[in-house]
Amino acid sequence: MGDSGDAPCGTLERYANILQSGTKHDKQSALCDLKKIVGQADADLLLDVRAKLQNQLIISLQDRAESVREGALIVSKSLIERLPADGAYVAPLVPALYARVCHRDDRECSEELLALMAEFAILLVEKYGRDLAPYVVEIVEMICQLLAEPSPQIKTTSSLLVVSFSKNLPRETFCNTGKLWRPLVTNITHQRWRVRVSTVEAIEWLMLKGDNKFVAEVTPSLNKKMLDSMHQVRLALVKLAGHWLVKLPDRYSFFSHLIPIVLSGLADDNDDIARQASILWREAGDLYLKENDAELKDKINYEEENFENYPPNVPRPNLGCRVLMEREASKFLLALSNELTDWVEIVRIKASILLTQVVLHLEKSITMSLRKIVPQICRAARDENQLVVQNVKLAAEYIGRFVPADVYCQLVVEHIREADEGELLVVAALVRGTRRADLLENLDAIASLMEPQVKGRRQVALLDLIESAMRVGESDILTIGETVFAALVSVVSLAEGETIRDKAARLLDDFAILGGDRREVFTNNSAKLLAKLEDAVWATNCQEQFVLEAVVEVAAEIVTDHLDRILRIFKNATRPDVDPEVLLKIFMTINALLCKADVALTSDDALAKFVRSTLSDCLPAHLRWSAGRKAEALRTAACTCLFM
Repeated sequence: MGDSGDAPCGTLERYANILQSGTKHDKQSALCDLKKIVGQADADLLLDVRAKLQNQLIISLQDRAESVREGALIVSKSLIERLPADGAYVAPLVPALYARVCHRDDRECSEELLALMAEFAILLVEKYGRDLAPYVVEIVEMICQLLAEPSPQIKTTSSLLVVSFSKNLPRETFCNTGKLWRPLVTNITHQRWRVRVSTVEAIEWLMLKGDNKFVAEVTPSLNKKMLDSMHQVRLALVKLAGHWLVKLPDRYSFFSHLIPIVLSGLADDNDDIARQASILWREAGDLYLKENDAELKDKINYEEENFENYPPNVPRPNLGCRVLMEREASKFLLALSNELTDWVEIVRIKASILLTQVVLHLEKSITMSLRKIVPQICRAARDENQLVVQNVKLAAEYIGRFVPADVYCQLVVEHIREADEGELLVVAALVRGTRRADLLENLDAIASLMEPQVKGRRQVALLDLIESAMRVGESDILTIGETVFAALVSVVSLAEGETIRDKAARLLDDFAILGGDRREVFTNNSAKLLAKLEDAVWATNCQEQFVLEAVVEVAAEIVTDHLDRILRIFKNATRPDVDPEVLLKIFMTINALLCKADVALTSDDALAKFVRSTLSDCLPAHLRWSAGRKAEALRTAACTCLFM
């Protein structure tokens, strides 16, 4: 073919003839030589090459051989890269590319060449910018077609083309945003994470430079992708939201759409995402404060810097972020609370994490929304996924730190009729966040929820509430001591598992420590429980038979001081008309009490009185002989009492 480093006029004409009518092999060889020539030639030779070969190169883009089309595309791209920008150069190129990408009859079938064409289009847009204005319609159609291609490489490259188009042709981008965003958003669910990341970046620039009235339509898809399993995608979304919060025109209209994305990033388990979200969110808050400094002058001058009872080891958001959240939270808080009970598990997890951040930012302002969101929080506290439960309990604890106890008692506690485990767990978390002084004034309202529970999960929640009240209130808990004592003994008696039983017994020990003397504390706080036992109807499935047994097991110290009441209880429980199964349980309880006489009956007089009453009031009716196995079992149990 001749010396490729020095291409005289005749050589270029020969290349032109070969490209026009040569064989496939000759065309490939000519294009290979032209690549070398273009790569080494000076400016004059490049101009000569473009003048003599551009038309043949464009025609070669439609050649039947893929290798020829590829060679022609590479040479054309090299010419554009090396030649100075001149609008006349692109006049024939854009229509040729448009035909290969969009025309049904001439459309390029090779995915590799389509990706190369997308890269070529990026080069044209970046180098020629406004000179491409006459061809905007063609370029936009090319972008839409390339975005719809199945190849991940083409999708990624075409997203980069959107970014380049937005930066270099902002006016044209504004006019064509409506055409570009729909095919772009469809790629955000692509299975390749690199495609999703490039799509997010393209959406960011498209809305920054284009018509942002479409932001509200785009953000639902973006919010969903904060559930993406790939941290690179979530990081790209956080950057998008952070940049939009400070750079997007008319951004004030879209704060409620963007804030959830950034807050989700703050609570992300990836450190890079959390760090980036923190930086961007702080920047957005500072800018908002600066732009509204006149309106927020009082808040800036009189900010409460040392917030009492603020969660320990938790950085407090700056004033701008808190004010921004206060003004925008009402627009999405109800939707967020509804997502706490979504049927998709990952949605519930992310919603519960986001809720903790919302509460931290709203602080006292959460009070206005408390009644609306607490029902959903209570339902979420019953979730099977423990991560959801932990997060909503943490959010409730934060609420307890910011909302006074008398307020949340009026808004929440007083409207709870039959507390289930979710409501008990939420109230327990509220109590954990409350100051001791505030809790003391509202212990009666909290005590109204401490009713004995039968089901295991409710028992666990009840113990959580009692434990929280004891930890915060300390010795103040003795003001509702009768309710606490009755609830703990009932849980011991009715516990579904040993773990629950052991925890209730441990809390009884802690309760006694708070008062100093175990016997004195139990004796002073047992009246409510004993009154319930005195009024009991001793039917087959009555709970009182188990409660009485638990009293003897874990609180036998009260027997001596309440001996008369205990004797009346045993007398009523051993009447001849009582069910035999209940009688058997009561006799076993009497046996257990006598075995613990050193604890339960601490004086000789008390022991003698108990024995006399048992012999005269409880046993005689059941020692007489009567036919039947049940009667025999009762006589045996009664005789055991005599033996003890």
